[in-house]
Amino acid sequence: MNSCLQCLSNTQSLTQYFLKELYEKEINKVNPLGTKGKLAKNYAKFIKGMWCDSEGTFSPYNLKAAVSSIAPIFSGYAQNDSQEFLTFIVDGLHEDLNRIEKKPYVETMENEDADEKELALDAWLNHSRRNQSIIVDTMTGQYKSKVICPDCGKNSTTFDPFTTITLPIPYECISTVECFIIHPNFEEETKRVNISYKKATNEELLRKGAEKTGVNEKYLRYMILTMYEGIYKLPEVPAAELISKVENEKKNLFLMMLTKEEAAI
Repeated sequence: MNSCLQCLSNTQSLTQYFLKELYEKEINKVNPLGTKGKLAKNYAKFIKGMWCDSEGTFSPYNLKAAVSSIAPIFSGYAQNDSQEFLTFIVDGLHEDLNRIEKKPYVETMENEDADEKELALDAWLNHSRRNQSIIVDTMTGQYKSKVICPDCGKNSTTFDPFTTITLPIPYECISTVECFIIHPNFEEETKRVNISYKKATNEELLRKGAEKTGVNEKYLRYMILTMYEGIYKLPEVPAAELISKVENEKKNLFLMMLTKEEAAI
């Protein structure tokens, strides 16, 4: 809840709208989809408390209580989806402050022969006939959806309004494999380390090994030593196969640091 309210309170145009009390003239008391101004008034108090209160901290208790009375799903202190809460607040403010008291019936705009810019404009005008508020003014856009029938080839393009958008958080898939670093002639103590990599390729594993040891790739060899099956090593055995044996067969992977003479063999 706090993260959503912080984001909304830092939407400058929306916050100024409430701080200047412009919302008071636009409360829609006849909209069956709204709260007769209850949510808007409590949000206004919250914004004033956030930005005008001289205290160092401010609790959104009254706004939380108002939201809970309107939508019991947000009552109590159980965890809730932050996007659902944000969507509820934004939609609720829009309906409370919608300047259209009697919404006319409009048809969905869809014409395969129409210019897309004209179709988008017509869809927006249709939306505006039923929805006009500070939320529409500041944070509403349109999705473009295009569907092509595989049988007849007909195109169907529509434009739909949105106020919030869900975006995935990008992340890198990083894997790790445990190995033992062995110095030339066992000059130093053997170390157990984790090698992190994105793709199980020979080049990636050698590059990561070089970063871990500070040794040039040409003086490094990955290998698995077995009593009955012999030696598995790069590049004769691909990196993916070596890692598979480590993970599935519980084999030990060694990263050998070679001398110049050994590397030349």
